[in-house]
Amino acid sequence: MKSTIRNSIFLIFLILLRNFIKGKYREHLLQKRSAIDPSQYESDLWIKWCIENITESNVNVDNIKKALDMIEFMSCLVFIYKKNCPKNLNKQLLIFQDNTTNNVTSFEFDPEKTPISKPYEMKIEKECNKSPGCIVKKMLLYLGLILTHRRPDRDQYIQVNTSNVNTNFLGEFNTIEYAVYDDVKYDYGSIMHIRNSYMSNNSKFVFTIDQSGYESMVGQEYWLSFTDIKLLNKRYCDHHCNSVGNYNHISCKNGGILSSYSCNSCICPNMFASDMYCSDLEPSDSSCPKKLLNATNDEKTLIFESKYTCNVKIEASSGKRIKINILKARLPSHYPCFERLGLEIKYRKDKTVTGLCLCLLVEDIEIESEDEVVLIQYNGNLRGHMAYIIYHEI
Repeated sequence: MKSTIRNSIFLIFLILLRNFIKGKYREHLLQKRSAIDPSQYESDLWIKWCIENITESNVNVDNIKKALDMIEFMSCLVFIYKKNCPKNLNKQLLIFQDNTTNNVTSFEFDPEKTPISKPYEMKIEKECNKSPGCIVKKMLLYLGLILTHRRPDRDQYIQVNTSNVNTNFLGEFNTIEYAVYDDVKYDYGSIMHIRNSYMSNNSKFVFTIDQSGYESMVGQEYWLSFTDIKLLNKRYCDHHCNSVGNYNHISCKNGGILSSYSCNSCICPNMFASDMYCSDLEPSDSSCPKKLLNATNDEKTLIFESKYTCNVKIEASSGKRIKINILKARLPSHYPCFERLGLEIKYRKDKTVTGLCLCLLVEDIEIESEDEVVLIQYNGNLRGHMAYIIYHEI
């Protein structure tokens, strides 16, 4: 109950802050386009949009606005609604087009043929029309990010089964070799990752993942992952706050990034939103285990129970790693699973990447960390929810 109230107050604060900052934005040039090529096109930070034939369109306006709000809230971009779509315009304009008679949602996009400085018709299919997250995925493609499975390093993380892909859409599974990703790692929890059923021709998976558990994560459309936010801001907003009056430089901890929305706080990876600067692990509910634990050669037990939110850091000796075994867990039911919905284990060296997120029933999953630190977040919302974990240093 306390965590729910705390989260609600924090959300209200963020919304008020958002509305204040939004009124202070002024137009200036975007850095040239996207994660594909940061030196491509120029455009205004304020992106105008409209809905084609709005009086006859079946496009869900509320879901369009929710999608644009997600992006606005986590970046320096501002979307300006135009009631009518101007005719014969040769300037930047995003036109949402009704394609709801089409049951197949496609994320095919060619940035070379669609400069952001020109009008673009974004087709919204039947299923995508129901999901703000699906529209966000299309929006981020328009803004130049690419689908995660098309990264040039994807074969290290997934194995694509082209024999299961509809032959009409095989091109959507080609890697984009010239994609620019800087230091942003592959993220199974990215909103830009497709489900493993996407464009399947036989109801079989179009890709597989070696590590158990990740199949139930991919394809989430709830919210932008931290890596999505980082990529978007790096491409468009890196120097935005330098142009804002009275900006005082702040330092973000634990991999957090400066919020180009407020310019006076940080956007934090999950588990580190303890304050405005990502200084420490978020507080846990009072009935949770200790926040800081040490791994030794001896096996130790970690138990989470009931409807609490708990954040735990396990640390081994320098140069050592940690073996985690989730013997049994009964967690909230969500598919796909994502952070803050069940149990998240961050065991990769880069703790800004979405960890392994587990929901519903889990049994006998073993994980070995990439370094000496593991972060765990447990989210239970029923008394019967639990997780039984053992861990030790290796």
